[in-house]
Amino acid sequence: MSRSTHTSNVLVEDELRAYPIDEVVDRLGVSRSTVKRMLDAGELKTLLPRRKGTPIRITARSLRALFEEAEARR
Repeated sequence: MSRSTHTSNVLVEDELRAYPIDEVVDRLGVSRSTVKRMLDAGELKTLLPRRKGTPIRITARSLRALFEEAEARR
């Protein structure tokens, strides 16, 4: 697989993949409240608009951006 194909597959995968809030809590090692604050601040994005009764699913793309930003600060 060429690099450009791999890169485009990652981008497509990021567009389609999302994680439940509990998995993000575990991955980041933070509280549920912290993840919700990050969502409110725009640091993380949800797959669907946040509404009562709609499960929170956080996009892989926003998680990747968060990790990349943290890495760049090092």
